[in-house]
Amino acid sequence: MRGYAIVAGGLGLVVVSAAVVIASRWGQISGGPLEVIGVLLLELGPISKLAALMSVGLVVGAIAAASTQLGRSNSPADMGLLRLLALVAPLPGISAAALDAYTIHAAAQRIGDVSFAVVAPSVAGAALMAGAGLFSGALAAAAYAVVAGRNRSA
Repeated sequence: MRGYAIVAGGLGLVVVSAAVVIASRWGQISGGPLEVIGVLLLELGPISKLAALMSVGLVVGAIAAASTQLGRSNSPADMGLLRLLALVAPLPGISAAALDAYTIHAAAQRIGDVSFAVVAPSVAGAALMAGAGLFSGALAAAAYAVVAGRNRSA
């Protein structure tokens, strides 16, 4: 899981960075990277906002489960919850990104010829959700790796 955490975290960082660049350059959203991310989060649709909250909740759950398991002796069966959280944490963000991409595609087909500058904020929002999903999966996998590493060394 350590390799998964590193790869997913790196990909999440790259995708979130791409979302900031798309929103800044083509979406005409000004400000620093954190300001751009804040504006993108405010502009997300309700399903994407719910997915972002779910991702945060899954990461908090993984960290809470890891902290409770670090304080006591664990059997391999106790690691199941952490493993499940590490595998499920990226799903809300990636699912919301796929839904956003479909919505952008459907709207562009209905409208007709659309420039990228028009859909850039929506594309950046979808990329932000995909990156957030990958990053939340990386954090949950890192929590699992910490507990599994401690169990191996104990």
